Amino acid sequence: MNRKIGLIAAATCGMALASVSAHAVPIIGSISFGDGFDQVPSPPNLTCIVNCGTDTYDINNVINVLSPGSTGSFAGTTSALASDLDGAAVPFDIFSTDSGFVFRVTNYSLVSASALNCTGALCVDSVEYNFSGTVTGPAGFDSTVFVGRWTANGSCLAAAGACADGQQSGSWSASVVATGEVVPEPGSLALLGLGLVGLGAARRRKA
Repeated sequence: MNRKIGLIAAATCGMALASVSAHAVPIIGSISFGDGFDQVPSPPNLTCIVNCGTDTYDINNVINVLSPGSTGSFAGTTSALASDLDGAAVPFDIFSTDSGFVFRVTNYSLVSASALNCTGALCVDSVEYNFSGTVTGPAGFDSTVFVGRWTANGSCLAAAGACADGQQSGSWSASVVATGEVVPEPGSLALLGLGLVGLGAARRRKA
């Protein structure tokens, strides 16, 4: 009986390990995105452009892949749908590419933020985040860990130490790297856990 339990547990572990390591290839490569904003603050709030706290602007939803474009698994990607980063609740999908890759953010944190600074006739501000999560791809790819950085920069013509109305603009960019570290599927983890429990039970019975 003990031997039977051990064999079942070992088989379960083997199935889980096989399902984790065998069915596709990891996503490896880098890609950069960037575009402008649908809107930036207007009077009377012209003391900031892109660093105004959360939910103060909206990025363009359809965006381009920046030059030099993309490498590795992302080669050939030319455009994507994008979502806001600042102020979003995790998890959420930030990029969905025309080549079938979807980037889901599970963590992000503020790196730096500069207040509006006017020198002569020009005012600028900026904000920068690190973010990470999992990227999924079309058939043939495993879900893979990615890391990235998102940066926004604003500028305007100055008027009395602040932005002149109608002269403000902002842009953002994001660089993302898929590490090739495969994310185990929940079903595989459950099988693996079941197998480990079975092995533990078999050892206790033997003892």
